[in-house]
Amino acid sequence: MNPDRVETMDTSDRRSPESIPVPRDCADAEAILMSRELSCELNRAQLIKKFMRIAVLQLGVERAVLILLIDGIAEVVAEAVTLPQGVEVSCRANEIFSALLPMTIAHTVMNSRERLLIEQPEAFPDDPYVQAHHPKAGLFLPVLRQDRLAGILYAENRSTSAPIDRAKISLVEILAAQTAVSMENARLYDALKQENRERTLTAERLRRSEALLAEGQRISKTGAWTWNADSGDMQWSEQVYDIWGLRAADGTPTFEALMQRVHASDRERVIGLHALAIISEVKDEIYTTEFSIDRPDGAWRRLQIVLRPWSRPGERPRLYIGTTADVTERRLAEDALKRSEAHLSEAQRLSNIGSLSWMVESRILHCSAQCRRILDVDDSTDIEIADILARIHPEDMEGVAAAFFRNEPSDDTIQQEFRLTVKSGGLRYLRMVARSIRSTSGAVDYVGALADVTESRNAQNALMEAQTNLTHVTRLSVLTELTASIADEMKQLLASIIANGEAGLRWLDRLSPSVGDASRSFDEIVKSAQRTNGVINRIRSVARKSRAERKMIDLADTIHDVLPLVRQELDRHAITLRTAIASHTPMVCADNIQMQQVLINLITNAIRSIQRASGARKDILITLDTVGDSYFRVAVTDSGAGLSVDARQHLFEPFFTTEPEGIGLGLSICRSIVQEHDGMINAENCQEGARFYFDIPRCPVREAAH
Repeated sequence: MNPDRVETMDTSDRRSPESIPVPRDCADAEAILMSRELSCELNRAQLIKKFMRIAVLQLGVERAVLILLIDGIAEVVAEAVTLPQGVEVSCRANEIFSALLPMTIAHTVMNSRERLLIEQPEAFPDDPYVQAHHPKAGLFLPVLRQDRLAGILYAENRSTSAPIDRAKISLVEILAAQTAVSMENARLYDALKQENRERTLTAERLRRSEALLAEGQRISKTGAWTWNADSGDMQWSEQVYDIWGLRAADGTPTFEALMQRVHASDRERVIGLHALAIISEVKDEIYTTEFSIDRPDGAWRRLQIVLRPWSRPGERPRLYIGTTADVTERRLAEDALKRSEAHLSEAQRLSNIGSLSWMVESRILHCSAQCRRILDVDDSTDIEIADILARIHPEDMEGVAAAFFRNEPSDDTIQQEFRLTVKSGGLRYLRMVARSIRSTSGAVDYVGALADVTESRNAQNALMEAQTNLTHVTRLSVLTELTASIADEMKQLLASIIANGEAGLRWLDRLSPSVGDASRSFDEIVKSAQRTNGVINRIRSVARKSRAERKMIDLADTIHDVLPLVRQELDRHAITLRTAIASHTPMVCADNIQMQQVLINLITNAIRSIQRASGARKDILITLDTVGDSYFRVAVTDSGAGLSVDARQHLFEPFFTTEPEGIGLGLSICRSIVQEHDGMINAENCQEGARFYFDIPRCPVREAAH
């Protein structure tokens, strides 16, 4: 819109305030009350709302918009709308001006600072707002404060053709000026309140800072002070008095009085520092010293003083600021730590155990002095894990490398034994125990101990060798006794061979030789000879320290093979032997000859027990049953004299026997054989006679099939 066009329009009323009739009631009591109400309001938002309501009601318009210049920038601050229930005022912000009022006309009013009454808005066809909303009448009223434009009030009737009350324009203009002044007063009042709040907050922050400083000094046992090197004046914080054991009410003591509290061994050094600060030029340098004092209450304390210049070089007076800290507990803790470290180091040296730690990422070992001695490395060098691995025995390399390079922490404890080559070329046996911890940075750390077990391992090896030799000597020493025990078996085998040989010869000496019967007798001779050879081989294996030759055998077949060997002894004493085999596949992994030896020994003992008994029944029962899912049980039950209490306690001990001609090795050998096969042997009394039984681990059917 062209501002010159406004000057020539007949439909606009752009007369000066003096040319518009001012109603007399502008000065009446109502105007005074409204002006006073606006002048007393110090809340900016409430002030704007009151003015907008008054302006809308006094002018008799449907709506009004208030624009204020804030820091030279126009801003819509409020909009008032007449509703059936009254005038509603809403605050506005960041609104598009052209959507609220005719801005082309508003710019003209703001430049001219003169009110403008528009009764025919259609005369402004170029304004977007007029084109969009077609107001019936409008009023632009500049808001002035001391001849300075503070804003503009726009009022309009959009839906009604009722004119704006001209008689109230001057009143609203006066109230607008009063509102502008009140708004400035409200701004100044808000600024004053903000300043008071900030001053109060500053004072509170200062008090809080002083309280925090005092509390920090109390907690850290560190007090602050200032010192004028020219005059000697000192100012202490409360904590400094407390550290020295003095009262603040007594004032700051003299330097000479303080020196009387300092131990004689430290006094000269403290006096020298004081003198140096007095005579020296001020430099940007920090001075510190420690000394011991005796407080007035008799307590010994260790203090640390730190001071630095507070004034620049060449300034007068020369000021220093410093701190006095009570480091008694710290120094005592350091001394205790040093003693503890010395004790730990000596304990590690005596026990030949060192401590170590490492991070997988760094691949550097951190070791105690004893650990370095164990690893045979210098004290001044970093220990690379790779260097240690290069000296580990090849057979132990894989396990140690896996332990050192674990990337994930675990609750499991690392336990690793390995051999390490030392500089002299020898081998050391080492044992490492470590566990992982998660550091604050997220890296995986390991801490542990390293022990030199070379002497222990050498002693164990020597002990094992001595035990082996002793066992061999023991076996040889009992070989004679063992031979006597086996002689009975050999006699039975030889007797069987002789008997079968004589029978075979008789079958052949007949007028009509029976070749088939003779052949069966010779077969029995061969079997007996093979058993004899097995017994001899067992004796030789004992002498050679060799283990039993185990293989898959059927216990039922073993029992059946034993029966012919003891048949002659059974027949001679008229003893009946029965068998009861419950299992169909009694397969075990055992030495067949040794199993036969155990059975023959148990059957022979049963025969002798029956001979000692006076009962009419003479029978022996051999049973083969399963025990649970893992064992077979072979039992030999006789109708003999049973076992006495003393015999049951010492039954399987070497050289214990109840037979006058016995040597007491049979059952002891049986127990050794069964235990060597991971089994168990025992004996118990029955209702009549005794029962000897042994359990042997069974083999699964599928394993036995192979």
